[in-house]
Amino acid sequence: MTMQVGMVGTDGVLIASDTKWYKVPRVSDEFWMGDKPRVSFFSPKIIIDYQRGIAISRANNMEVAEEVAKQIIEHLPQGTNLETAIQEIGERVLESAQWDRLEVQCMVAFSKPTPELFLFTSGPTREGKRGAIVRKMERYVFAGDNVNPATFWVERYYRRLPVKKLIPLAAHFIASASKLSSAAIDGLEIVFCDKSGPHRLDADSIGKLQAMPDEWDKQIENLFLSHEQEFTYAPNVIR
Repeated sequence: MTMQVGMVGTDGVLIASDTKWYKVPRVSDEFWMGDKPRVSFFSPKIIIDYQRGIAISRANNMEVAEEVAKQIIEHLPQGTNLETAIQEIGERVLESAQWDRLEVQCMVAFSKPTPELFLFTSGPTREGKRGAIVRKMERYVFAGDNVNPATFWVERYYRRLPVKKLIPLAAHFIASASKLSSAAIDGLEIVFCDKSGPHRLDADSIGKLQAMPDEWDKQIENLFLSHEQEFTYAPNVIR
């Protein structure tokens, strides 16, 4: 499971993700070792090419998503229609992937020529098979566990602000998603892209952000549960 959000700001774009991975042993490409334990570990889910100014997150089938990300970084042509180019690269990867490994999501953030955010995903095509779908994002987008109730925070409080102003909201969203699905979602990484390039928040900044959601939750909880008011009641009506 993965939880990720991409946001578009007035001066850049950002991607936030959890960092918990699962490895399920396989006997072969056709058979899973269902009686063996899953192995979890922590590692970044966002890869960066600083020279080209690209940051890409990976979700759902991580192996195929990683190949999509690598192919975009290595083969995306300069000065081209980005939606079309990403779609063509993704199609080639999906064509060579196993039929049961086509659930893929990648958020692709660019810092130049101007900061932009795209979502690459797979979906049904007119030919009845799964193909690549690419859309440019104008506000925000979720990837991974996108039915997690924590999406409320972004849905309710996102505003088109300078990208650094959006970082705390992104961090609170990932932390809240982890509390609601703690077995599958944990950790935090944030990358933002502005005109100067991609920037990954360091361990010190991430640590401070991870410490804040509990305090924010308590403040919100107190707003509701400490509120006192004299209530009046509508009259009972007997019919």
